[in-house]
Order: sequence, then C-alpha cells, then structure tokens
Amino acid sequence: WEDGSAASEICTDVAWRDCWLELRAASASTSAQGDTVAKMLEELAYVFERDVECEDGLHVVAFHLPAGKIAIDLLAAPPRHPASGRNRGELALRHRLWAAAGRSILAVPDKL
Repeated sequence: WEDGSAASEICTDVAWRDCWLELRAASASTSAQGDTVAKMLEELAYVFERDVECEDGLHVVAFHLPAGKIAIDLLAAPPRHPASGRNRGELALRHRLWAAAGRSILAVPDKL
C-alpha cells in the first residue's frame, strides 16, 4: 500500500489487523488436497513455498511458485455462491490483489 493512504493506515492498525486475522481464520477452511498438491510439486521438482502470507499481510497463498510468480489457491469451499452463482467475495478480493501484485492464479476447487 502507498504510505499515508487510507488502506495503509487501516492495514497497520493493530486492532483492525487482529480482527481481520480472526475473521480470516474463521472463514478460511483448509483444502483437503494440500498434501497431495505438495507431493505432486515435489515429484515434478518445482520450487515452491507453502502457506505464504502476501505482501499486503491480509491473505495467505496455499502454494507460491516464485519462478513464475504463480499462486495456487486451493479452494475448500465452492468458488461460486450457491444462490447468486457469482464468485464469492473473499475469493474475488484475494485474486484481484494477487493479480495486481503480478501473480498468475490457478484456483483449484476440492469439488467441482
């Protein structure tokens, strides 16, 4: 975030950040496929980092492949809202942030 911006002030506020981390932990379910994906990436000899907190400090990338700036987002919950059929807000937000940071995103749902 740009120094002095409203976003920067909010993200550096300790009370706000503690609240955000608590909400993120409560709403972010863990994919059942994490170990399987890690094993496949190792077998393919890809260099990757697991559960990396992004520069914004707000979101965690399940798998980051630094060489290609690729974020693999494992989705435990369906990516689309059941009533509206639109992308879930949290998913859209983090993907926009990652794309703005120059990452390519591969979203992999647990179930189709």
